[in-house]
Amino acid sequence: MINNLLYIYVIIFPSRRSRVRPSPTAQKFISSTKIEYRRFLQSFCRKRMMDLRFFYVFLLSLFVLFLPL
Repeated sequence: MINNLLYIYVIIFPSRRSRVRPSPTAQKFISSTKIEYRRFLQSFCRKRMMDLRFFYVFLLSLFVLFLPL
């Protein structure tokens, strides 16, 4: 579960300082995955009547809570 959260965190919140650039195919895959995640989150939040930013904060807080484990 922590790995999944970490994966979501890495996909949604990419670091701005990363010097290593992925190959074009990997970049395309990452961008399509990002778009899929955003679409999924938007539909999920529409169904739950939740703000998308709130959901991001919720995921981030979960990540921070499970970090010491």
